[in-house]
Amino acid sequence: MPQRVLLQLDPQGEPNWLDLARPEAGEHRGWPTPGCEVVLLLPTETVLSTRAARVARSEGLLRQALPFAVEERLATPVEQLHFAFSGSGDPIELAVVDAQYLRDALATLEAKGLAAVAAYSEASLLPAVETGRGLILLCGERVLLRGAEGGVLAERMALLPQLLELFAGAAAPRAWTLLRCSDAPLDGLTAALALQAQSVSSRLALLARQLASPGGPNLLQGAFAPRLRGDALPWLKRAAAVAGFAVLLAFAQALVERQQLAARLESQRVEMADLLREALPGTTTVVDPRAQLEIEYTRLLRGAGGDDALALLARVAPSVAGSSRYTLESIDYRSGALELTLRAPDVATLDGLREALSGLGLAAELTSATPGQGGVEGRISLRGGRA
Repeated sequence: MPQRVLLQLDPQGEPNWLDLARPEAGEHRGWPTPGCEVVLLLPTETVLSTRAARVARSEGLLRQALPFAVEERLATPVEQLHFAFSGSGDPIELAVVDAQYLRDALATLEAKGLAAVAAYSEASLLPAVETGRGLILLCGERVLLRGAEGGVLAERMALLPQLLELFAGAAAPRAWTLLRCSDAPLDGLTAALALQAQSVSSRLALLARQLASPGGPNLLQGAFAPRLRGDALPWLKRAAAVAGFAVLLAFAQALVERQQLAARLESQRVEMADLLREALPGTTTVVDPRAQLEIEYTRLLRGAGGDDALALLARVAPSVAGSSRYTLESIDYRSGALELTLRAPDVATLDGLREALSGLGLAAELTSATPGQGGVEGRISLRGGRA
């Protein structure tokens, strides 16, 4: 996995960076090894951090509408700015940066063989403090101030007294949390405030702790969203090859199953042809064994002057099976007549069934009724027409 660093360029374009896997190693000057992934840190002075109303629900519409919703707050034409936002509520966190400034910073990284995976304003990574307290971060000749309501200012250390005056009155925090990076001077602070100073060994390490839950949006979104790195392409090619092989394997399996099914059908067709020749020894040509056997059966049956037994049985089956008052014991078909032998509790039940069968357009006749143990055994003779 590529090394990931938090990197910031100074006003002269020189980098200062921290290895995010080993923050205890401290900050480094100079460029990291080519191929590293970079979380770019932009000075607070270069990024406007604010909040804006959610003027659209979808992300795409919101990205188009936001520049014009906050246009009146900006001194630069919106066409020259890049807008990034975060948060699902209303209002949303908004960061605005000069698009060319961000573009140049990313180009500098790319020229050094580094890939930016995220970019944040310093203001987005300031540590949280208790509600109602302000934060002062002293770092070299710069000072960052965050008021109790979240507004952040960045200026030269010499202007610290004037900055503190801006937070006087109703907007004044109830107390200040003072963090001092390395040996930053304490000039301009009251003695009471200077005594509260807490030392931190590394400014970048302090800010890096907030990367898991930054207070502002990642600037690399929209037109500046990270492009796919070249070293990720081989993995995509392998994934595509595996997916292609899986599809090919699925087609091959389907082809094998189709061939097996065709072989099974052919085996059954040969078996049916053998059965047809066995049943009809004079048959020489077999096209559709089932159809040929059915045709021959119908021809023989019609030649005997009878109705089709199967068709006749299909007509009476619902009536016979529709009651539990009688039991079908046997079926006999001869000379075009279908004879049902049934057992019922009495003759009236058998006669009721005969009438029901007659209602189907059949010639139904109760030919016998023999009393015995458990009821009456009767025979009903059926033909295709009414008696």
